[in-house]
Amino acid sequence: MEAPKNNIGFALCMGVSTAFGMMLAAGGCAENHDGTSAGDHAQAAALHIRVDTALAANPGYKFAGVKVAVFKSMVQLSGLVDLPAEAAQAEDIAGRVEGVKEVVDRIAIKGGSGHDATE
Repeated sequence: MEAPKNNIGFALCMGVSTAFGMMLAAGGCAENHDGTSAGDHAQAAALHIRVDTALAANPGYKFAGVKVAVFKSMVQLSGLVDLPAEAAQAEDIAGRVEGVKEVVDRIAIKGGSGHDATE
């Protein structure tokens, strides 16, 4: 049986393929400038969707002025509502979502000084 004549080409191709695969795998672990990985961003995006869905699904909650931002497992609520109770309700709903470890309430009250649960 004769040995394949293209062993060097095959080895080079396998080496390049392996190196490329390792670079792709490491890319998911690499940190961004804010100390988060691609996996962190994917988890934050999924958490953002769960919080938005929880707010929209609550029949008593209809405050379109509240915006959601997520960093890792921390949710920040911001925007404007009419009453402090509306801000508190948004915070309560967001805090009950699976995966949320902290809610930062930066919701302002229209015509008021604002509502900040962290103060």
